[in-house]
Amino acid sequence: MNKIIFVLSLILVFFSACSNTKKEVDNIQLKLWYETPAKKWTDAFPIGNGRLGAMCFGGPETERFQLNEESLWAGCQDNPYADDFREKLTKLQHLILAGEFEKANDFGLANMTAGPTSFRSYEPLADLLIQFENSDSISDYRRELDLSTGICKVTYKVGNSEIIRESFISAVGDALCIRFFSKGENKITCKIEMTRQKDAVFTALPGGKLNMDGQVFDIEAPDAYDDNAGGSGKGGKHMRFASRLQSKVLGGTFQPNSNQLVIENADEVVFVFTAATDYNLSKLNFDSSINPGVKAETILANIQDKSGQQLKDAHTQEHSSMFNRVSL
Repeated sequence: MNKIIFVLSLILVFFSACSNTKKEVDNIQLKLWYETPAKKWTDAFPIGNGRLGAMCFGGPETERFQLNEESLWAGCQDNPYADDFREKLTKLQHLILAGEFEKANDFGLANMTAGPTSFRSYEPLADLLIQFENSDSISDYRRELDLSTGICKVTYKVGNSEIIRESFISAVGDALCIRFFSKGENKITCKIEMTRQKDAVFTALPGGKLNMDGQVFDIEAPDAYDDNAGGSGKGGKHMRFASRLQSKVLGGTFQPNSNQLVIENADEVVFVFTAATDYNLSKLNFDSSINPGVKAETILANIQDKSGQQLKDAHTQEHSSMFNRVSL
């Protein structure tokens, strides 16, 4: 009898332990979270869809999204091979096989390279900056990145109101989606603008639109710094690029002001943003038939009728369908 009681006790302990373990697993939240905004690039949260990328800093006074588009590079297509390359390669191989290594090295440097001998650089797209009013007396600040949904979230209180910001880059809509809303009497008033160090023009338009249009202008050494002077390819106007931002507000107003959008007294604000270049993958080169501004506008036109919640739901479903294939 004592043995039976002992065995039953072990079984109860085992199932109790399994039940507790399951609770612990269910309670694991795959979130990175902090109680302060990012002060440097490596502290910001990355979001992306494979083509567009952003680093979200989460500042309560100024929110910053550092933006990338996969095909935006300096430089242009060129031929790095010297004339009669095959014949010269054969001679180089013979020198190496004969043990004439110094001669092979000198011959290769003199005869087997042509410009450019290095790539130019990948280029960040721009910074998207959102400056908020009513940012005094902030409390209960938190920012988090939910890995299971790919959504970056910032929450804090201003007085008795809770401010919530959500951002993600949708593969379904091919756009960065940003949603701000307030729970309480404090409304959302902010200014939004884009900045880039050079090669771009910014325009705020009626209807809550903010455009960027640009073209990479490469300057050759010695007129500009080049760590491989003379070897980075020819200068000039090269890749064209553009970005488009569309905003929607509930319970407030927006208007253009020079190169900024001004939003006042909104209960909710939704921004959708995308970008494009004139790079043609099939040609491995620029393509003058591609208008990057029109390309970006077409992307936004395909999602213009979607609400912030609909964009979020579609993104979460797509992201989670892949993320949840594996668990650790």
